[in-house]
Amino acid sequence: MRIVVLLCGVALAAAGCGTDGSGDAPRSTQPPLVGPVAPFGTVPPDAHSGPNPPPVNSFDMPGSVTCTVGSRTTVKATYTTDKAMTVTFRVDANQVEGYPPKSGSYDVPLPCDGNSHTVEMWVVGSDMSTNTRSRTVRTGAGA
Repeated sequence: MRIVVLLCGVALAAAGCGTDGSGDAPRSTQPPLVGPVAPFGTVPPDAHSGPNPPPVNSFDMPGSVTCTVGSRTTVKATYTTDKAMTVTFRVDANQVEGYPPKSGSYDVPLPCDGNSHTVEMWVVGSDMSTNTRSRTVRTGAGA
């Protein structure tokens, strides 16, 4: 145990860690290694997990839909996948009910409130690997 502590102390001293004698820790001029962290439940536009994520060959949606504010509307997602076991959609991190086809098109329900909404398509393979795509759709009058 004492050897580990001694080695850690030597490693820190060799790395230049510690204080500069003034009692203040030295300030780094290097940029941070980690950028801002996305809020829980958000997904980058293109992401995947697992050893064999099912390929997403295409995923298209309009960037906006004109509708009456205060109502609900749908927007057509058109996509092709390979080796998908299931496809699901989420709107603003909430799962959309229904059973989208493994490839083809699906009408995704959206609130018409004049705001932009994030639509995520989750493709799950037989080994539970996932592939995710995300699009932003603005809703409202004159969207």
